[in-house]
Amino acid sequence: MQEQADNIKAKVALSYGQLAATGSGITIDTQGYGKITFLVHLHTVTTADASNYFAVTVQEGDASNLSDGAAVSSASPSRYVGEDPSDRLVNDAAADDTIMRIGVRVGVKRYMGLVLTMTGTADILVSAIAVLGGPRHAPVA
Repeated sequence: MQEQADNIKAKVALSYGQLAATGSGITIDTQGYGKITFLVHLHTVTTADASNYFAVTVQEGDASNLSDGAAVSSASPSRYVGEDPSDRLVNDAAADDTIMRIGVRVGVKRYMGLVLTMTGTADILVSAIAVLGGPRHAPVA
């Protein structure tokens, strides 16, 4: 019997840090996997309110630095599982930390990554993890 841990691989998709504008994450190589889930974490910032939010874009491309990156269309419901990335990721100081889960089926492009575009005036602490799943060969090393 295989355990879930044998079938996933986690990678940092966006290093923890403050963002006040647009930020791009780390390019994730999806070779050998059929699915990827991005977990985007907004850490609590007490000076922020609902007018401070991120628009999250998932990009894919053939270049390892995503120089050819193009947005994975949210108009392709067969590609997304979980939350729609076109929803805003709002930082609400009255609430606890916020996590958005974006599941994507890997297409024909090998590399994927995140772009977060900030609206508002507060610097927000953010990080993201990519969880690769559906491996062609398991268990995953």
